[in-house]
Amino acid sequence: MLRAFSKFSLITIITALVAGSWLLPLTALAAPEHLVINEVQTSGGPGATTNDFIELFNPTSQPFDLDGYRLVKRSATSSTDTTIKSWTSSTLVPAYGFYLWANSNYTTIAAAPDAATSQIISDNNGIALRQGAADSGIIIDSLAWGTATNGLGEGALPANPEANQSLTRQSTGAGSRQDTNDNNQDFGLTASPTPQNSSTTPEATADGGGTSGGSGDSSGIPLNPGTPQPGEVVINEFVSDPTDGGNEWVELYNRTSRYIDLTNFTLEEGSGAVTTLTGGLGADLSSRYAMVYEPKGNLNNDGDIIILKYQGTLIDQVTYGNWADGTLSDNAPKAQDPNAVGRMPDGLDSNNDSIDFRLTAPTPGAANQPPAAESAVSTTGDQTAMNVVVNELYPNPPGADETGEWLELINSGSQTIDLIGWQITDGVTTHTLAAGGGPTNISSGGYLLLPRSRTKIALNNSGSEKVNLISPAGAIISTTSYQGPVTEGVSWARTTTNSWGWTTTPTPAALNQITAPNRPPQVTAQVPTNGIAGQTIIFDASDTVDPDGDAITFAWDFGDGSTSNLSSPTYTYINTGTYKVKLTVSDSAGHESKETYTVKITAGEVAGVTSQSGAADIILSELIPDPEGSDSDEWIELVNLGEVLASTDGFKLTVGTRSYELPVLIVEPGGYAVINKTEVPFTLVNSGGSVKLASPAGEITSQTNWGKAAEGESWALVDDKWLWTTAPTPGKPNAAAASEDMAGDDYESMPLSEVKLLDHGAKVQVEGVIAAPPGLLGRTIMFLAGSGLQISASGAGWPKLVPGERVRLQGSISKSSSGIKLLVRSAKRLARLEQAEVPQPHEITLAELTDEDEGSLVTVTGQIEKANKASFTLIDDSESIRVYLKNRELSWPELTARQQVKVTGFIAVASDELVLWARSPDDVVVTAATPSAQVAGINTASINFTDKETTDWRGYIVLAALGIILIVGWWWNKKKLPSPGQLIKKWFSKSGSTI
Repeated sequence: MLRAFSKFSLITIITALVAGSWLLPLTALAAPEHLVINEVQTSGGPGATTNDFIELFNPTSQPFDLDGYRLVKRSATSSTDTTIKSWTSSTLVPAYGFYLWANSNYTTIAAAPDAATSQIISDNNGIALRQGAADSGIIIDSLAWGTATNGLGEGALPANPEANQSLTRQSTGAGSRQDTNDNNQDFGLTASPTPQNSSTTPEATADGGGTSGGSGDSSGIPLNPGTPQPGEVVINEFVSDPTDGGNEWVELYNRTSRYIDLTNFTLEEGSGAVTTLTGGLGADLSSRYAMVYEPKGNLNNDGDIIILKYQGTLIDQVTYGNWADGTLSDNAPKAQDPNAVGRMPDGLDSNNDSIDFRLTAPTPGAANQPPAAESAVSTTGDQTAMNVVVNELYPNPPGADETGEWLELINSGSQTIDLIGWQITDGVTTHTLAAGGGPTNISSGGYLLLPRSRTKIALNNSGSEKVNLISPAGAIISTTSYQGPVTEGVSWARTTTNSWGWTTTPTPAALNQITAPNRPPQVTAQVPTNGIAGQTIIFDASDTVDPDGDAITFAWDFGDGSTSNLSSPTYTYINTGTYKVKLTVSDSAGHESKETYTVKITAGEVAGVTSQSGAADIILSELIPDPEGSDSDEWIELVNLGEVLASTDGFKLTVGTRSYELPVLIVEPGGYAVINKTEVPFTLVNSGGSVKLASPAGEITSQTNWGKAAEGESWALVDDKWLWTTAPTPGKPNAAAASEDMAGDDYESMPLSEVKLLDHGAKVQVEGVIAAPPGLLGRTIMFLAGSGLQISASGAGWPKLVPGERVRLQGSISKSSSGIKLLVRSAKRLARLEQAEVPQPHEITLAELTDEDEGSLVTVTGQIEKANKASFTLIDDSESIRVYLKNRELSWPELTARQQVKVTGFIAVASDELVLWARSPDDVVVTAATPSAQVAGINTASINFTDKETTDWRGYIVLAALGIILIVGWWWNKKKLPSPGQLIKKWFSKSGSTI
């Protein structure tokens, strides 16, 4: 049959086969849809074996939040994880951007690490990114190398990298990476490592992000653009104070890999003036920008708000300058002629305008750039924000702290800067730089030394400390924090790579010199609190380590004149009594760590003490479900409330559903007994659980339930109430350390029901049960049951909270068109009290809803009218309410107009209108897909707003066409019809043409 047919179709068939194979979905070099391990270095060679880094990459079009994730490692044959770094608060990796971890000793790394810890990685190791707990959390991505057999490798493994080499993931194009689940295929060795952090300019996909479809047709518009979502388009740059004769303008930026039509978008400024947008945003580097010149209204020079919406749904907003939205500290700076305000880099969106925006040179429709250097001295403008930073802190000088402490600022810019009006604060004391109060100028490359005698700021020697430098506009320009205890004579200093470390060479008003101090041993010892005369007991300090790797020695003093230099000695006391046991651990550098323990030795038969004596007086006192470090350090504490000695002989401890016999301990009146996990193999579940204590007679002497545990916090009985405390006290009286920072008479304590009656700005202290914790409806949003107001939880360091947890909060009242809010500006204004019942919603009709229901958890029913992917309108008779699907990371149900639904959520206020915020897909229940009756007067034409990924069908069409060509060719040949070439010649001969 290969005659005429083959002459006209063979080339077509071959072309179609090639095209079809290209257009069919690609699987061999799969592009991941999740965060990946991108580059790894394990050594910098001799003397630099801790020059380790791990670089992550986000190959998706949305920022990735590391909250709840952890980076873990395993040695060559280990089957358990060691945590390198865990994230317990919102930490964003930009879309198509990077995140960098490094060993804390790697101070010469080319890019400042986003996180640094003391962990190391070596030859034949494996690493993984997990969601959840070590060992059991879901593995998002993993990599092993060399001869590792630790369960973290994928397929064949690459070779160990040599010194100053890295393992680097293969790229499949800008913004994309290869992930075939075979480490050897996906990674290669690189001789010149290139560590990149979250400040590195994100990659942009050259064709809109798709390997099968590019950016669409020749106009750049894809076949299925989808519905714009919050954060996909951002306000990227704006000019509010144009040059003489110039215009105000706003620049938009497309953060996605697809074309976005700007029809139905609006831009609004603080006065309410609305500009309707047209045009579109492309997906390549040059078309991602769109300009809005002379928007309606006026962008105030000193401060304003700019709001971008799509069909009424908030997509992005920016507050700058002195615009009062509840807090000025997260506002973008204001810009004076000739500067603009822009995101650096383009599209950066951490939900904090003070972090995302900088003073920039006006670059409409192009990448943002820093402003040109000015020769004039700047006095108060934020244009200096990128040049002045906190450079060194000296918290614990030899001698008196009052006269020896100081802070240091540095000016890395090219001009002299006057900092009059700037502030520096540690959260307790705030100092404003003012004329007459000392120098305020910093020359180019110079320093400004601020002694404690001038600022009155007392830097902490123990616990945590944080220092912020704040511009006159209220923006945080520079910040640093450290954790004590602080060794005398060392300073906390910034390195040339913008990382921080302790140094034994303080350099006031001079270039920093990082000479890391040698650290004393970290003592971990298991010492029994009770014993019996004549019986051998064990003292175990074998888990003690020296953080610098120095050799260590042990010196035990058993309190009766006997000593030992073993790490884990055994000892037998002959006489009864209470002994002070002292342990001294020394390292080869001359540093010592000392600990003292109390051991009570009783006779084998204690007179007057039986298994029943004082039994009812022994109760639960404290427990720690999630200790810092290993969960094997869990413990439960008992207390004897009686007036006589009591024995634990015959007591049973029930944890969850399992019961355990307690060891025999003698507890003094008012004394404590600590039950360690090494003695009784209980497990205190971090997510919440229960424990009961029963006497030998079976009587429950005490019991308690706890909720979600934060690492290092204990669940303690304080003043007859169980609460979380940040100061565990095993074997000692319990302390409510969680609330000790909540002092101050400025906050008036009152019931929740009265809070809404207060004036704007009033300071109040309230208690209530959490109905929605932060992270459920928004990163900083939470609700208390029955509060009638929304709570904005700003700042860092918030613990994981769960519904049903009773808390105490201090904050200020904010009243605006977005409702009544309680602004809680720091986690220090939170005290966790006890676990209560989880709040339940109450059913209500739309007609019954009033302003009094603001902040309430309700269930309503109705019919869907207008809908998009992020929200829909619910109607019931003549009443309606807009329902917002708040958490866009969840998979919400596919909804269409005219469906009857039951919706649960919180009543909030937007633009003085009541709205409903659904929490999760379980809150939206379809009760009838096709209602029996339409709502009168409402257009209920079906609206489907699903946005599924479409299968690339073009390859299948080509193959189908190929099949048709083969069938026609076979039929043509069977009928012995003239070849296509003969038909063409015949046609041309009739027309008088030649070919």
